[in-house]
Amino acid sequence: MMLLSAGLSYINLVLNGRPTVALAEAAMSVFSASLYLLLLKQKQIPTPVKLLYLICLTAVIEYVLFVAKNRVGMSHWLITLPIIFYLTLGKRWGFVLSLFLLAGHVVLLSAIQIETGGALSKADFVNFSFSFVVIWIVSHTYESQRMSIENKLNKLAYEDALTGAQNRLALKHRFSQLSQPDQPRAYLAILDVDHFKRINDTHGHDIGDQVLINLTQKLQHHYGVTNVFRLGGEEFCMLLNCSSLESATTLCDQVRQKIQAVPLVNDEVLVSITVSIGVCELKQGFSLNQGLKVADTLLYDAKALGRNQVLAA
Repeated sequence: MMLLSAGLSYINLVLNGRPTVALAEAAMSVFSASLYLLLLKQKQIPTPVKLLYLICLTAVIEYVLFVAKNRVGMSHWLITLPIIFYLTLGKRWGFVLSLFLLAGHVVLLSAIQIETGGALSKADFVNFSFSFVVIWIVSHTYESQRMSIENKLNKLAYEDALTGAQNRLALKHRFSQLSQPDQPRAYLAILDVDHFKRINDTHGHDIGDQVLINLTQKLQHHYGVTNVFRLGGEEFCMLLNCSSLESATTLCDQVRQKIQAVPLVNDEVLVSITVSIGVCELKQGFSLNQGLKVADTLLYDAKALGRNQVLAA
């Protein structure tokens, strides 16, 4: 876009004799160059900046069309904009910008019609509107399908198939967010179902699976859906935003008591479970593996001391 704007600026200044158009296109070239440098530095452009850029781009194109009195072929540039809107900003803003662009261009064509004394035919309005709407619908449909597929892929990548809890990959992603310097203090807890093998051996794996599903729902209710992760088997990890280690320990012990107090009721069997939990603070500079190792050690100490308890350090 930077090179295209610069090239068009040169053409309008030297060949077409339109200095104001050339200035507007030169400004877009500089804006594009600035975004390119920002992208190299930050790897991502904030949404408000992208929105401003697309609004400026649209305004420049509309201005060129007005100066050129909607010369044949010029409106083709506008028809490509819904595609750019949706690819750059997604479904919501793509729809909003496309709607305003269509309405704005109809107003522009009306102004040109008045200024030129009716030089534009009804066919100009109809052809542009029809072409624009078709591209708009295609862009909207494509982005909707893309978002749906992306959500399904994210669910497969980050969610445990049996329980619906987040998995280890999601834990790594969440930990990377919490480890940022501006994030509040966080704590990590590892929970294990006591004597889970006995449940499977006594009641069967179907009941064992139901226990894990029921436990996940309880943990998500108390800790939040995005803070509960299944590490494997009957072992779960929770990330806690608490003010102190004491408050994190108290929260885990309250959950432990509620799990013990409410057994799983099935059509065929009633299963009571207890859990052991290890809790540690994610200190500055801690890696995820270090945090898991400390919490895991505390968990097995809790089991060695008789299970159904919380240990913290």
